[in-house]
Amino acid sequence: MKKLYLLLSMLIFTTLLIGCSNANLNTKVTINKESKNESVLDVGVDYHIDSLEKAKYDIQIYAKQYNYGKLKESHDLLQIQSMIKNKTRDLSIGLHESDGNLQVNITQVGVEDSSLGFLLDFFNKSENGLALSILDNKKDLELNKELPIAVYSINKKGATTEGVNLDKDFKIGKNENVLVIYLKMNKLK
Repeated sequence: MKKLYLLLSMLIFTTLLIGCSNANLNTKVTINKESKNESVLDVGVDYHIDSLEKAKYDIQIYAKQYNYGKLKESHDLLQIQSMIKNKTRDLSIGLHESDGNLQVNITQVGVEDSSLGFLLDFFNKSENGLALSILDNKKDLELNKELPIAVYSINKKGATTEGVNLDKDFKIGKNENVLVIYLKMNKLK
């Protein structure tokens, strides 16, 4: 009888161990570009975030403005707390610029979206053209760490404006003016 209890205990322990390790493999939070944004009226991007655990999150979107690679100014754009109710794709983030106004949206399925517009002097300098760099591929989103999700770049008149690659090792670049939009999410207890 003791052998039967020992065998059942080992079987239950092994099942729990395998179940817990598989659960950890599937809990990577990712951010991915939405394919629905085809507007020519603005310069922007929409993202969705997948695999968030059921919890309350603090979501911050902020910008840092650089001049030839040196930090010039910071802008707090949007900070909200959001309750995620299941692991479906239920959180979207939008960034769109039109006529110098940067529109920031966070939308959750079943909840009204949070939306703010910001007039930033950065966009008044875009007489030579504006380059937008975004995440083109699905990327892991580490909680409690900032992630650059969009970069607006402007260069001096007569110079080519370089884009940057956010999917690989991100560097500010050599453009005259760069506005980096960051996302940071913290899981609240």
